[in-house]
Amino acid sequence: MSDINIPQHGKWDPVWFMSFCTEEELKRIKNPKNAKDILLRKRADIVADNVRYMRVFIKRRDLIPNYSFEKCFSNIHYEKVIRNLDFRDKESVKKITYGDIFENDVNGIAWIENGNRFISMNESLKYFLYFCGLAFISDTYKVPDYIRINSAKIATRIYYHNESIDFELDPRGIIPADIHRDIMCAINKELQFIAGHEIAHHLCNHLNENKVSKINILHGINQDFELPVFNIDQKQEFEADISSLRKPHYSKKEFRNVFEGSVRWFHALAFIEKIDEVLNPGKESRYQTHPSANQRLKRIIKEFDVPSNLNTENLHESINWASSLSEYISKDIELNYDNYDFYGSVYLDKPNTKWRGRELIDRKDY
Repeated sequence: MSDINIPQHGKWDPVWFMSFCTEEELKRIKNPKNAKDILLRKRADIVADNVRYMRVFIKRRDLIPNYSFEKCFSNIHYEKVIRNLDFRDKESVKKITYGDIFENDVNGIAWIENGNRFISMNESLKYFLYFCGLAFISDTYKVPDYIRINSAKIATRIYYHNESIDFELDPRGIIPADIHRDIMCAINKELQFIAGHEIAHHLCNHLNENKVSKINILHGINQDFELPVFNIDQKQEFEADISSLRKPHYSKKEFRNVFEGSVRWFHALAFIEKIDEVLNPGKESRYQTHPSANQRLKRIIKEFDVPSNLNTENLHESINWASSLSEYISKDIELNYDNYDFYGSVYLDKPNTKWRGRELIDRKDY
């Protein structure tokens, strides 16, 4: 199945989409009539080109009542931002289409097609944040250090597109329910901040149609995928960070949550930036130069008072551990580069252990 040649982007053959799209969705992606149809087609083309992605959505189709491909992509992180905007900004956001897609970068992107503006975040981002969350988790949860280290390895491999994104088919371990719940809670805060950042680029008039570059957003199995992406400068990145917290009129509790999400997000970015210095010294961004994660966090803290009810002790503990992990992973990459460079799956522990469970066999168990 992995050797199948998918038709080139732009050509239509329903056979590549029938296994994970509904009949109504097949009609929409065959002849996109509006911005939502265009986004749906982009998503479908990418999934059709990746057997692992396709198998995940086929499993969802078999398990979810009233399944549709489109509904598998959650918009809740965008909607939480939008419902807290003032009337004028809510009206402005109606001019863009938002939704996640699979792409290369852990940062979001703003793009344009047929005069329609889009903002998107990487669908794989939640997995990167999940394993960062487990890796950086507080000592109070009693997660063994080797599990946290292995989680950091998985997060690193996700970032470099070498970890198979099939966690729903082949979980990399068994996470206690209370830990899973708290990690997911933290991820929701991070995603809401990032979504607010992307929405802010639109609200702050950063999306200049004279500054658009056609960028390869994803290296597919049989083809590469390109989008016309808006170029954003460093000053605008800082402004979007601040506006992500300032433009929505959050309650004190929700502001604290999103503020905490920004801190966790920037330390996940700082973790991977340190590792990237080892793997790609002197590397520049593909189409935009983001300020460093630490610079962005310092600007946030300078601009806002840290919420008084924020659990800073646990945050500082996680931040310090994240810094230690980045040093450990950087050294491990230098010594064991092959462990990070192959495409496949890495696990939290050995088979038949508390943190792993039994070994699952591809094409037999899933």
